[in-house]
Amino acid sequence: PPYHRALPKQVQAMKPDITFVIYDDTTKLNSPVLNATTDAATIAFATFLTPIIFCRNNSRFVILDEFYPKPSTPTGMAISLQKRLMKNQPADDLKGTIESYQEKYANFFTRLDQMKFPNLIRHNTSAAMCAEEKGWCWWYNRKNLHSYFTDNIHLTDDGLELLRESYTKVLEEVIQRID
Repeated sequence: PPYHRALPKQVQAMKPDITFVIYDDTTKLNSPVLNATTDAATIAFATFLTPIIFCRNNSRFVILDEFYPKPSTPTGMAISLQKRLMKNQPADDLKGTIESYQEKYANFFTRLDQMKFPNLIRHNTSAAMCAEEKGWCWWYNRKNLHSYFTDNIHLTDDGLELLRESYTKVLEEVIQRID
């Protein structure tokens, strides 16, 4: 909450060309949607974005990271992988399907589809994170056996590397729109 209150003020003061937003209020944004146009969570999210996005004098473009696929291990992905490797146990089940991710976050995507701001760019993080094998999102790098997650949410250097190209493409899109 303190971050959410401070961000619009900071953007208004700095007036950046680009603002990156990672808004991970999974509980509210992924709750069931009864009526997308009157939905309280959608309205609250739009209200949060409005001072950042709506006034071009604040931020010319806002890049919103969509929720990304993530594991749900009891001890966190890095520790789970390490324990398996130390015990010579297989790790080939440390992955999830893109389909289960899309189903899990369907309400979130319904809400995002209601956001019609011309300077909002949605960053599809799942495309990059699930590109290794069609239909699957791996939770670790199968070449060097490094986890993509420190826990079940935060990315390691290897996890961030998965997103490098997609961030580059998003920034290139912004540069084209600025010109």
